Formats: sequence, structure tokens, C-alpha cells
Amino acid sequence: MILGITVAINLLLASLTGCVLGVYTSSQNIVDIPKVESDHSFEILISLFEAKYPAVYEIRKDEYRRLYASVENEKGDVVKGYFDPSSADYFGPIRKEPQWIKWITTLHRSLLVGAAGRYIMLFTTLLTIFLTLFGVVLWVNKYSSTVSIKRIWRSEKKYKELHSHGGLLATPAIILLLLSAMFLSFKSLQIIDFASSTSSAVEELKMEDLGQFKQVIFPFFPGEPYELETSLGSYTLILEPFEILTYTANSNARIWHAKSMFIHTGRGNIGLSFGWIGIALLLLYFTYTGIRMSAWRFKGIKIFSPKAHPIRILYASESGKTMAVAYSFQKQLKKQGIKSRISSINGFKYKEGIEQLFVFAATYGDGEAPSNGSKWKSTLNSIPKNTSIQFSVLGFGSMFYPKYCKFGEDIDELLKKKLGLTRIIPLHKVNQQNVVDYKEYLLSLFQKLKLSMPEKLEWP
Repeated sequence: MILGITVAINLLLASLTGCVLGVYTSSQNIVDIPKVESDHSFEILISLFEAKYPAVYEIRKDEYRRLYASVENEKGDVVKGYFDPSSADYFGPIRKEPQWIKWITTLHRSLLVGAAGRYIMLFTTLLTIFLTLFGVVLWVNKYSSTVSIKRIWRSEKKYKELHSHGGLLATPAIILLLLSAMFLSFKSLQIIDFASSTSSAVEELKMEDLGQFKQVIFPFFPGEPYELETSLGSYTLILEPFEILTYTANSNARIWHAKSMFIHTGRGNIGLSFGWIGIALLLLYFTYTGIRMSAWRFKGIKIFSPKAHPIRILYASESGKTMAVAYSFQKQLKKQGIKSRISSINGFKYKEGIEQLFVFAATYGDGEAPSNGSKWKSTLNSIPKNTSIQFSVLGFGSMFYPKYCKFGEDIDELLKKKLGLTRIIPLHKVNQQNVVDYKEYLLSLFQKLKLSMPEKLEWP
């Protein structure tokens, strides 16, 4: 439980700071500073600057595809800032990242506690990947047919439906975001070797393409080589006549780190940066609904007073729907003046004074018990044999599975044959949360108990 709360808090922080950073990145992507396009020519770019300025020291492309240069003008002044890649005209001074953005970035990456925080965020990332994939498996097991939008809209607990179906639709983008975050953490924590290696094989350099260009340092004297850095590696070369002198290849880890940085931040791509804002907001929503569903699921686990209540309602539910039906049943009894206590099967402790026992049991997987009903044998076997307790079992399952409502059958058999309790009515079953099956159960049960059938049935 503590681990889950810690991960939820970390995920909330990461999502909140991710939203802020996404908005800032999007604002930088849409500013009016000219961008370097992939169809710009590297040779023409160098020629433009060398023809326009007496001395050129450095040209580099930042993460937003803006061109930064350091040149000397005709007056002998050194000019640094942004330049237009199409004309080599000076555009304006470099815009420094605000201090508050740096603070939020550090919070996003390491919780402001250095390497320890980075390890915590890496663990949170790995666990979130697992939970996302596990959620997909649960969705596949739970929904065997197409999902109706009308059903989602009419659901009283829309947040549960939106958590399940919205999470499935967003899974590819979430996994991509998390994997890129994981790889960036590997670089920061030096888990993977990112060292480059000198290669004897010279990588072909596309002089007409600036898509992979990162930086070029100009020679101080004529005839000396240029130092060029691209996303694939570093070159020393001479332009006239063109000759590559040395080539140092970037490691695959370094190349993938650069790709992960682009994917994770969306810097240089307006569509991607806005997309990550949406995903960050969805992660906030999914974290909230996940916490809300967990709180609802464990709501029935309580420590009761020594005095037992005569009416006990037990549930075993994996998704929470069967538990919701059990709580709805408790409300129906309360409206007719009957008080009862409710808990999961795992939370049940036998005490003298119990007169009636109502069990709502969902079958999970291949005829198995849900997680909050896994201790059903030990908890129910605590009831003394051949007591006067009356019981009723309502099983939930799907006819698509061969062991339909097997868990409900097992409980019914244990209570009747092994413990010798008295059935109020025979075992009833509900197929795929069918409200008609539930109505038939209530009608039969309430007739036997001489209770009035509710005019309006509450169905989760």
C-alpha cells in the first residue's frame, strides 16, 4: 500500500511537471525564430556565412531547430545569437531558459534530490510500464465484446469505464513516453555506456541535408579542417577539395539517447509537444481514477467490534463491479429497515451472533477467486459446523469461460455440504453483469425473506 501511494505521488508530480514543460516546449516551438529545415544544404549554409561575415567561428542547431552562430562582423565585433539559415542574417540574441523552468525540469527528472531521485523516478517509470501493460491484459480478459459508447455514458461510475477504455486507447503513446524516459534515465545514471568509438569506415556525409546536422566549428586559418558534429558522429573534413579526414561514430546508445530526448520532450516538433501535453493530462486523470478505484476496492476491509452483526454481506471482486453490487444490495436492505455489515471475504472474521450471510462472488480467470477473496477457505472455514446461520450465494462470471461462476459454486458447496449451513434460496448466477439475472435473484430472495421488491433497482 505504501509502495502504491509513493508511486502514485511520483506519477502525479511527473505528470504535473510534464504538463508545464510541455506548454513551455510548445511555446518555444511556435516562436517566430527561423528554423533549420532538412532540405537546407550544408554546403550552401557554410558558403552563406563565409560570404557574409569576415570570420565565422561556430554554427550550431539547437533542440528547437533554431540556428545559433558566433561570427565577426565588418566592424570587428563578435556577434552571437540566432541567425536566419536561409540568408545568414542576424535575427536576435539567444533566449536563455528561465530559472523556474530549470527548477521544474530538475523536479521532473530527480525530485530535486539528485541521483537518488533519478533512481526513484526510474523505478516509477518501470512500474508504470508494468501497470500499463497489466491493465491491457485485464481489459482483454474483462471485455470480450465491443464496447458501447452509450454504455460508458450511461454508467453511474463513468470514471471507471473511462479509465479502462481511455487507458487502452492511450497505451501506445504512454508506453512510448515511458520508454523514452527510461532510456534518458539510463544516460543520467550511467547504466549504459554511451562512449563514442573512432571508426576506420567513414560514414557517408550528405552535404545537402541539414536534418542530422548539429554543429560545425570553422577553421581559424585557411586550409585547416572543419569540425562537424552530426547525430550519427563527428567529422573533420576539408571542403575544397572535399575530403573527410577522420570520422568518430556515435555509439548506438548515444544515437538512441538523442532520439529519446526528441521523442520525450517534443522539442522541434509542435505536434509532438502538444500531444505530450494531452498525454500528461491523461496520466493525471488515470492516476486519480486509479487511486479512487483502489480506495473503493479496499473500502470493505475493516476491523469490526467484538459484537457480531446478525446480517453479514461478503464480496469477492477483482474489477470492483461485484463489490459495487454488494454495496447496492446493502442499500436495498437499509431502505427496508435492515442493518447489515459488509466486507471482502478476506476481511471476514467469524463472531457469534451471525444469523444470515449473503455472499457476492465473482469468478476470476480460470475459475479462480479474486485477490480480495483468495483466503476464502480459511475465513469461511472459521464458521462452526451445523450452526443455524442461513446463507445465499450470488455468483458472477461469463459464459464465455468453461468454468462459469466456478468460484461461486465452490463457496456454495463449502457453506452447504461442509459447514452444514442452511440455504435461503439455491445458488443464482449473473452472466456478464446482466441486470436481468440480478433482478431474478432479488425477486426470489426477497419473496423468501418476505421483503418488498424495490421499485427502482440500483445497478452499478
